Amino acid sequence: MLSLTILNPQKVKILLKRLQSQFGLEDTKLFSKYIFVKNNKKKVFITTRTEKKDKFHIPRLEKVGVYFATINKDETLRLSLEGSQFIGKYATKNILELDHSQAENWLKGFDFDISVDSDGYYLLKYKDDFLGCGLIRKNKLYNFLPKTRRLKVLYD
Repeated sequence: MLSLTILNPQKVKILLKRLQSQFGLEDTKLFSKYIFVKNNKKKVFITTRTEKKDKFHIPRLEKVGVYFATINKDETLRLSLEGSQFIGKYATKNILELDHSQAENWLKGFDFDISVDSDGYYLLKYKDDFLGCGLIRKNKLYNFLPKTRRLKVLYD
């Protein structure tokens, strides 16, 4: 059974420092009206403070709010699609601009080769839209887009 834990201010500070170091997030005040909740699978959810009052009394609650990120074994963060869209406009580093064919391959769920200076997690952007967070290892971009969210056909 999954259990949810509200992250205390010290753990939220660690989470925000990870966002700063990985993605250059400078303004962390935008998170002041939210709370972070983690389950025992190291998935982090973000929700409003009012939802805490409304739903946290429900027994066997498995998730709350919006899935934001996963904490990896090496303590890095892999943002969800919504997490990348949430912080994308505030991020200043590790943003990878995709062209049309790369964005199409990403949205279809493919891994593909790409040349970057350093390995790690990158926010993927096409024009003004953030498409998620991908891992680059040895110039290969690995796709974490869930199968249920992948596109079969991309319209221009």
